[in-house]
Amino acid sequence: MEKLIGYILRFAMRVYTNKLNRVAERNNTTSREKKDRYDILITGTFYSDQWIISHLRPMSESNRVGRIYMVAATELPEIDKVTPIYPNARLQKIVGGTIARLITISKVAKEKRPDVIAGFHLLLNGLLVVLLGKKYDCHSVYLCGGGPLEVLGGGYLTENKIFKQLGKHDAVVERALINAVSHFGSVVVRGTDAKHFFEERGVKGDDIYIMSGGIDGASYYPGEEEKRADLIFVGRISNIKRVDILLQIVAKLKPDHLAIKALIVGDGPDREEMEQMAASLGISENIDFVGWQTEVGDWYRQARVFILTSDSEGLSQSMIQAMMTGLPAVVSDVGDLSELVENDRNGFLIQNQDIDAYASAISGLLDDPDKLATFGMAAKVVADQCEVGEVAKKWNRVFADLDNKLQG
Repeated sequence: MEKLIGYILRFAMRVYTNKLNRVAERNNTTSREKKDRYDILITGTFYSDQWIISHLRPMSESNRVGRIYMVAATELPEIDKVTPIYPNARLQKIVGGTIARLITISKVAKEKRPDVIAGFHLLLNGLLVVLLGKKYDCHSVYLCGGGPLEVLGGGYLTENKIFKQLGKHDAVVERALINAVSHFGSVVVRGTDAKHFFEERGVKGDDIYIMSGGIDGASYYPGEEEKRADLIFVGRISNIKRVDILLQIVAKLKPDHLAIKALIVGDGPDREEMEQMAASLGISENIDFVGWQTEVGDWYRQARVFILTSDSEGLSQSMIQAMMTGLPAVVSDVGDLSELVENDRNGFLIQNQDIDAYASAISGLLDDPDKLATFGMAAKVVADQCEVGEVAKKWNRVFADLDNKLQG
């Protein structure tokens, strides 16, 4: 079955690449002029309101943005200057939310001819967005939240239901994805490692911007609340987040920390399996699965240490939130997490999912209140650079560069 899927995807990506290259060659100049304020059309898939807000609000607060039109299959929170556009309910029922959303952004792009068109994640949003940008003379932006994993091996390690079926590395599909990225007007990544990855594969460095999501400092700040938990994880409970590793760490810590408590804030397809695993490890009483929460800052302030055991990340929004709240971060050494986490200063970067190393780092913090406090203060200092206003300034620079490109 994998061979058949691989053949179909390779054929489809060859057709797509030929189409994109032809459209790009035909429309290799722009008739656009620079503007004081740019209108932006975006699409993406989001799993929480906090994630949406952290990415759209800094952009909306840029003084160079007129209006953001956001095509989404699920209801959006209210954000200044953001106009939600939802696919027709009947269309969603017939073809599903993702396809309905992609059909809708295609129609809106044709009708509105926005100045900028952007997609969160390459598969499938970015692939369509770059094609629409070339077709309708819009500046296209790839918002790469997942880092190199979105491209590596043809996307087989992502959560995309189509490309993950490749099952293994596919060089042909990977080259096609890199080619697509090279056609974007701008690429926004989360850290230096991701930027270097794309530069090494031929994407122009001047078109790549390093930018985190923006976190509201008014919601994420240290507090004096009583600590009800030692560890906190916030995110989607899915395979790539490796909550199973987190549970094994708690089991490892329990003999020396009998009352250890971990909060798991979030939900996802693996929640029931993880609850069963906690029971089998004898740590059910040490784990609280509390589901998605709206006031996440309040939950961080009830914990001592943030933990993230993902196999892959960009620059985790939940990690930034936790560090801004004054929590040291003990995280897997993947993606761009090292942009903020400095070993033995504000947290620890753990390599190769080493459970003993995780447990040792966490134990060292929990057993030394002074060290815990010092690391927490250092975490906040570095995370404050990701506050909404600071990220909005970075978007101003993106649009200033767009001015220069349009003039050139």
